[in-house]
Amino acid sequence: MTLGIGALGTLLAASGLYTLAVCVVARRFRRLSRHEALPEITQSLGVSILIPLEGTEPTLFENLSAYCELDYRGPVQLVVGSLDADDQALTTVRHVAKRHPGADLHLVEGATILGPNRKASLLAALSGHARHPIIAAIDSDVRVTRDYLLRMLPVLLRPGVGLVSCLYRAPAPNTLARAYEALCINADFCPSVILASVLGRPDIALGASIVLRRETLDQVGGFAALVEHLADDHRLGALVHARGQRVVLAPYVVESDPNPANLAAAFRHQMRWARTLRACAPWGYIGSIVTHTTSVALCTLILASFLPGALVLLALAVLVLRFVAAVVGARALGARVGWTLPLLPFRDLAGTAIWCASFAGNRIEWRGRSYRIGSEGRLRDTAHLAPPTTVSTVRERLLSVVVPAHDEALNLDRLVEEVRRTLDAADLPWEIVIVDDGSVDETPQVLPRLAADDSRVRWLRLPTRSGQTAALVAGFRTASGSLIATLDADLQCPPRELPTLLAALGDADLACGVRIGRQDPWQRRLVSAVTNLMRRCILAPRLRDLACPLRVFRVDALGRVEAMTPLFDGFHRWLPALFVLAQLRVVQRPVTHEPRLAGVSKYTATGRAGPIAREAMHMLEIILRRRRGFRIVANAARLSLP
Repeated sequence: MTLGIGALGTLLAASGLYTLAVCVVARRFRRLSRHEALPEITQSLGVSILIPLEGTEPTLFENLSAYCELDYRGPVQLVVGSLDADDQALTTVRHVAKRHPGADLHLVEGATILGPNRKASLLAALSGHARHPIIAAIDSDVRVTRDYLLRMLPVLLRPGVGLVSCLYRAPAPNTLARAYEALCINADFCPSVILASVLGRPDIALGASIVLRRETLDQVGGFAALVEHLADDHRLGALVHARGQRVVLAPYVVESDPNPANLAAAFRHQMRWARTLRACAPWGYIGSIVTHTTSVALCTLILASFLPGALVLLALAVLVLRFVAAVVGARALGARVGWTLPLLPFRDLAGTAIWCASFAGNRIEWRGRSYRIGSEGRLRDTAHLAPPTTVSTVRERLLSVVVPAHDEALNLDRLVEEVRRTLDAADLPWEIVIVDDGSVDETPQVLPRLAADDSRVRWLRLPTRSGQTAALVAGFRTASGSLIATLDADLQCPPRELPTLLAALGDADLACGVRIGRQDPWQRRLVSAVTNLMRRCILAPRLRDLACPLRVFRVDALGRVEAMTPLFDGFHRWLPALFVLAQLRVVQRPVTHEPRLAGVSKYTATGRAGPIAREAMHMLEIILRRRRGFRIVANAARLSLP
């Protein structure tokens, strides 16, 4: 008991000293940043500002316009681009160029992905277009003032300095999620960075805004040397420091708006930060428990009846000091805590919970993609290295449309014609693989004729009826494309929806349809609703229509599913759930559903009950064997819904 009280008292005292130190250094930084005179820049060095984009930002136009209005005598080049040539943010860049016709703005549309860190890959591409000896890399959500370069360049030009970055503040929040992020940045993270800098940490580089010489960047291997690391800013600072050059924080603050969509997105962002810090500096991260002042003080107060009165009074003093440090730290950045101050205890408790949870795994979410962090902050999961697959960028790939068919002779001509018309209009390279599942109608005679008319039509025949699973697997093995689409030969899910799913696929692994306004008999709709509910309860609550036959997915992603489990009989009805279980990303989009115009449905409710029960048991077996049941709900949260 005495040992426990002593440990708690030591931790509380350390937290109090840390918080007091934050107050002192934050006030010092505020004085320095507000009153330091701007030194005159005698050299008018050219500066190339690199701004990587991925999706539009609410204030992107204003952010980019600020770089066109900088107070700087030397030449300034803006190099702005995205990995995706169809990124909507590029339209905003064009509007900025029209508004500022005198600006030297170079637009990069599309780039090669060199590794899992997409930002570093894009910066490597942008730097190839930079013409000037000074490189500034700035996030797209950052807003600078007109004196940005006048503040940053004098620090870079000091003897021995190789890289300069600066602190950032979050703008005044107007939602609960933004209030949480603002407290994390203004009242916790940045004040702690100021203290670390004062204590002499030599490699602090904050990726919101980094400035360095082109020569220095080339010496460390360029931005391409960072593509395997999540914390590209930390890695760049470490590489520059390792070459004997100083990494410095300028007494300047930019504004960065993370703009989380909701609290869940804000928590995922903080979890990414936490696990990144743990991977980059594991022992330092463990020691950061002293920064969780509120949690330590509240823990002491909860145990007050078992503790000496002096310790309880110290806890109250430390708790008050935490509020003071939050206000002082935010003011040092030029921000105000305002109405968010009463939320500080909840933010701090959530921060402690995230700190604890960060030790429970090494998986993170970053811009909708899942990664695994290895040692030194390396990104180990390479499932998402493929560039975004929109309708425009997929043109360089072959799409294989796999269609199982049993006694569907009356639908085949219309099927091929609709696929041809849809995909030719979208200018997509394609083939269609029709698998005759032991048909006894005219299908064996129709298929050779269709193949003779168009070389892109391929077919194969199973000698006896083997079922939809066997037909699909045979089609998958025959397909030549790197992307596979599936649909039924009855045309109830029309081929004209394929471009919708291809555009939705993006950098996900599977895009599947959700049938809207189903045209099936009520008995079939009822059984389908019950079985869908069962599948969702077992695996993925947010998957709305697991059995929709209209899907588009990557062949390599299917390989990961097969590495997890053989493609058992009936797997096609569980395919989206299997992708989720394999830690792959699934997106859903609504698709139309039409009545069957020809042929006879092979569906019977009584004949479906037994197979579905067996499939459910097989899925449960997979879950238990892999011992991942506790992850399933979390994985399902990654599903992107319209």
